[in-house]
Amino acid sequence: MAVAIGKTFFNAIQKMSNDDRGRILTFLDKFCENPAHPSNSLERVQQAKSDNVWSARVSKAIRAIIAKDGEDWALVYVDHHDDAYHWTELRSIERHSRTGELQIVELPTVVPPTFESKRIGHQALFDRYSDDYLLSLGLPELWLATIRHIVNEEELIEIIEKLPFDVAERLFDLAAGKLVTPPTPIVSLAEAADQTQNLFLVRSQDELRPLLDAPMATWIAFLHPTQRKLAYGSFNGAVKITGSAGTGKTVVAMHRAKHLAGQGRRVLLTSFVNNLCHNLRRNLQLFCSADELSQITVSTVHHQALMLLKSAGQIWEPVGDDDLQVLLNSLTERDCPLAGETLFAEWRDVVQAQGIMDWEQYRSASRVGRGRPLTVKDRKAVWTVIERFHQTLSNSGKCSFTGLCLRALDLLHNGLASPFDAVIVDEVQDLGLPELRLLAALAGVGADRLMIVGDGGQRIYAAKHSLKSLGIDVRGRSHVLRINYRTTEQIRRFADALLGQEADDLEGGKQSRQGTRSLLSGPEPMLKGFDTRQSQCDFVVEQIQQLLKFSRTPDEIAIFARQAYLLSMVETRLKRANIPFHRLSKEDFPAEPMVSLGSMYRAKGLEFKFVFVIDASDDQLPFAKALDKKTDETALADFLEQERQLLYVSLTRARDCVFVTWAGRMSRFLGNR
Repeated sequence: MAVAIGKTFFNAIQKMSNDDRGRILTFLDKFCENPAHPSNSLERVQQAKSDNVWSARVSKAIRAIIAKDGEDWALVYVDHHDDAYHWTELRSIERHSRTGELQIVELPTVVPPTFESKRIGHQALFDRYSDDYLLSLGLPELWLATIRHIVNEEELIEIIEKLPFDVAERLFDLAAGKLVTPPTPIVSLAEAADQTQNLFLVRSQDELRPLLDAPMATWIAFLHPTQRKLAYGSFNGAVKITGSAGTGKTVVAMHRAKHLAGQGRRVLLTSFVNNLCHNLRRNLQLFCSADELSQITVSTVHHQALMLLKSAGQIWEPVGDDDLQVLLNSLTERDCPLAGETLFAEWRDVVQAQGIMDWEQYRSASRVGRGRPLTVKDRKAVWTVIERFHQTLSNSGKCSFTGLCLRALDLLHNGLASPFDAVIVDEVQDLGLPELRLLAALAGVGADRLMIVGDGGQRIYAAKHSLKSLGIDVRGRSHVLRINYRTTEQIRRFADALLGQEADDLEGGKQSRQGTRSLLSGPEPMLKGFDTRQSQCDFVVEQIQQLLKFSRTPDEIAIFARQAYLLSMVETRLKRANIPFHRLSKEDFPAEPMVSLGSMYRAKGLEFKFVFVIDASDDQLPFAKALDKKTDETALADFLEQERQLLYVSLTRARDCVFVTWAGRMSRFLGNR
């Protein structure tokens, strides 16, 4: 006997009150232990379209809807008595005759009039395919007539959410002209839970409770088969996973950490910034056992470098870029051909990035793309300043964050043993070459030791680099995720238009961003300009009030701005409206539902149903004060690209709806979509 839970059940429980949710969790404990227990009051649902649908008594007022398949059970919905039965009346709940998949399908209404009018003079999208073939892909037979009337992808998007997720994915691929192979028929519900993204097989009641009690965390339970293969497969060398925002890269990384930890491996799951590592750690606790968690270390690469140095008796004080630039400028001599931002960029992007430690290395170092060429004499003058800079830092026991990685890497090269058996790197595009060299050394060489996850279109910190230059070989083990699980198709298209059709593939080449699809649909992003910031803030708060009026909760809403100080005026308006809010930080989210406010850099790794990106004006995006300091052409180009990608990251935190507002002149990035 197997007990599975459908995604529709997970979604339904999130809409219940805390008291009702507690009753449902108690019921689930009892049901998973013994579905046939008399207290469950199992009854066949007479109004259901098939005879395999049952109801169970959760409480006096609440009923669970269950599909029975032989000795197996799948909980598919839960709600108050009348609402639960009404939900059932509007759906077909049965295994597909061809694929064997358990499908929960909304009954189609009449073919929309817009479809019929557009069909005149146009070939339907799926005319070339037979009914038999479409059915073999899992299309419910009752939807054949509607599908036959669709003439373009826009119409497909209108109805796609009413179909099973895996069927929708196959139809999108078919519409794009791809060859789609019918799935292998499924024999049992237990098998279905491993091969589809619609069911979660309950193997342990201990792992079930935190999942059901975690808002917007159904991604933890419902892995796409492609994601599952990457997370739980075995690979002969380093693996690279890329994909645009919302395609589930981080989900794969976390499941990979769980899988390897379950094998007894010591796993480092790392990223660039503290708040993202905090989110990873918090989410791992939702679906990892205590033993698995004890095997997983989640921290930034710089923190790990500090720990390695400390273990060797070396204590260094890390120094941020702003203070480093001030010190470097104070040591600059008149005969140095570089100064200010240009000199700092030379040190950061050439000397540090390449791990250069002496004059001979700098003399022959590559400076391709640096803009101004330097003679040997020029290089010597630059190195004289940089050498004095390094000595000054060393004498005071201070070091750059990247310098920590170089020193820690030197320890590993000289015999210090790595404390890890496997390394998983999230948001790899934000790490520099020294950081990646350290992580590769910590992972070592061999099977299942290194997984690299990222998106070249979301680089907001580091300059471009290539895995090839590090000797990290991912040939034959490079995978692109194309299905967007977070955002609607409307938001995905809007955000992707900012970046163009190609992105850095992290290996020195380009990767097409085309072919990505979201199977969610919603309203187009709203763009609105204002004469003053005051009127902009009034609009934002009015929209939030409307959302709350229609039963949305504050924790489903976030507001992002390029600079954190720009949020102060919004805070004042929220206080006046008695709307609870908090500033995003690396600390836990507040216990009570609150609107989240933060800089765009804080948006990394988060998701909300509604996102407001405010002050998207041309003096903020790109940030004018920083832009004016970019005298080096390469540094200027990198900065503009990172600013554009920062906007992209913020927009793609939204699941259902995004608002973009500004006062004055609209950002050039929005104007060039």
